[in-house]
Amino acid sequence: MQGTEGATSRTIKREMRMSTRQAAESTTLPESALWNMYIELRRREDPDANPLLVQGLKSILDRRSYSASRIPIIDPDPMEHKLVDDAYLGELFKAYKRCICSHRTQPAGQLLRDIETQLSGH
Repeated sequence: MQGTEGATSRTIKREMRMSTRQAAESTTLPESALWNMYIELRRREDPDANPLLVQGLKSILDRRSYSASRIPIIDPDPMEHKLVDDAYLGELFKAYKRCICSHRTQPAGQLLRDIETQLSGH
């Protein structure tokens, strides 16, 4: 979802939920779109931002674990991890994307648990 700044939080949340279901139809890494929507909700201090991100990433990762998955691995913005105010969370997401782009779903799963742990402290 481009231009999330002008969208309502409700619209962004709906897009986050829909983007996980439509991940295979994306042309670039669907996790990037999810991350950008998360950043906007986090900026707005929306309490649903963290659970929606984790839920979305888990859903996409689960679908990626199937060998016939056609979910794209093209990273549209390698620097987007710097958009978040928590540097450690940003680095975890960067490492997660690296694993996804190299088809390493097991290490990505561990990083996702680390992301979830980091978010539980916020």
